[in-house]
Amino acid sequence: MKALIMYDIKTDDGGKTLDKIRKTCEKYGIHIQNSVFLVDMTLRDILALKDKLLLEGGDRLDLRIYKCEVLFETSEKLDVINGVLFF
Repeated sequence: MKALIMYDIKTDDGGKTLDKIRKTCEKYGIHIQNSVFLVDMTLRDILALKDKLLLEGGDRLDLRIYKCEVLFETSEKLDVINGVLFF
């Protein structure tokens, strides 16, 4: 299942929590834009990632996860060049 993970975080710790959340998301998905990641995982894995992010971010984290519908079919690999997603 593909999903978009988006977050906003109140940083009062010099950005340490923001960096931790970003690094965790980078392990599981493609960085689309500042605080937006595309993941392709099972629902169980997405829920586990959600729990991990909420634990890391605490009450400072505003987390949104949206299921993505398939807009087109492609057999080609997604490429990210300089932060831009190419299909």
